[in-house]
Amino acid sequence: MDKKRLYRELAVLDDRGIKLFERCGYGPAIIDDSDDKEILLYLCEQQIAEKGFLDDFSIRGEYYTLYENEIKSEDFEKYRKKASWVWKCKYWCDEMYDYFPKSVLLKLVNKRMHMSENELTEIFRKFPVTSFNDQEYGDWIIPWTYVPDYDDITSNIESQKEAVFYIPVVGEIEEFFEKGYLFSRKSCQNMYNFLLRYIGDEDEAREMCFEIWLNLSVDDLFDNTIKDVISRYPAMKSKKIELTSYVLKFYENMNTSEYNGYSIAYARRKGMRGKGKHRIRCGFME
Repeated sequence: MDKKRLYRELAVLDDRGIKLFERCGYGPAIIDDSDDKEILLYLCEQQIAEKGFLDDFSIRGEYYTLYENEIKSEDFEKYRKKASWVWKCKYWCDEMYDYFPKSVLLKLVNKRMHMSENELTEIFRKFPVTSFNDQEYGDWIIPWTYVPDYDDITSNIESQKEAVFYIPVVGEIEEFFEKGYLFSRKSCQNMYNFLLRYIGDEDEAREMCFEIWLNLSVDDLFDNTIKDVISRYPAMKSKKIELTSYVLKFYENMNTSEYNGYSIAYARRKGMRGKGKHRIRCGFME
């Protein structure tokens, strides 16, 4: 990996990420926090970090030396602050919007820091090439998770031109990037508290919440989700009706790509039309 590529990879790390990178730079460090581990596992995927047998992580020596001697600087820090925030905003857009115009991404970015669309585009084009393969199509962006049928790109963009996009607040962008879903939502907290009574372990209950969100957002198979939870925790079988009620409220109030980030409950109240399950994503139909 040369300096240019390492610069791009490290520039998308937020303050927490770059501190973890530096913490592991001088030798193996034991990492207990699950969210910290996810950051370092990302660096392992890029072959920048290495994981030991005891949940210890270290940065490959040649890359940390390159960072210390040729990358770390005030200019890099200024750029990293911007690039890492755009990276987080892009993650929300990728997951919640399907095809989206750059102007919408800019609205999210400007929730925290103001920049022009030209500056945004320049940052976008310098994102890591190995871990990021979104495509520009004029003023639009097609997330890498969608395998586009090029014959349908124009019609798919046309269908999104009049779409209304939910614009999250800064806290939602941060939480979604860190957790993969919005755990702090009231409907999720209520479901979590119910699950915790039967699961007993806080981390496991939170993981179950994430799995429920993932199953519902990917497959939209509500009945199968309930069956899966009960099969894993048989004690809930007698509480199936109550479990169903909590999961249903969570499902109706979770942000969904079907309505460009709006919840099903909100879309129903406003009479919004969904996009339908029409694109191939990561090998399955959405």
